Amino acid sequence: GQQGAGKTTMLVGAIKKMYGNVTLRVWESYFETFLRIKMPNRNILTLRETEYINGEKALDSLKKSNGQVTVISEAADDRSTAYVIKGALAASECVLWTDHSVKLQMI
Repeated sequence: GQQGAGKTTMLVGAIKKMYGNVTLRVWESYFETFLRIKMPNRNILTLRETEYINGEKALDSLKKSNGQVTVISEAADDRSTAYVIKGALAASECVLWTDHSVKLQMI
């Protein structure tokens, strides 16, 4: 969907409908969903890329934690889409994400 279409809002809404005991592990390139603020009583671990911790290291940390659902708030490029696939293969029972990739147009 286009910017402002409600992708992140729908993602957060779906997470709010999950059972309260579901553990969430969130990887964000920048803070967008604010799940820990919106749901302070949930078991949520949020990691973000920094100057010293790249996305691969953050995802490896998520794999080592006890999370049932991995959330990748914005898959906007090949690298973050690869994180979605890696998370689906090893990190948790399911992966939720929003797709913000740039679509090529044929002229």
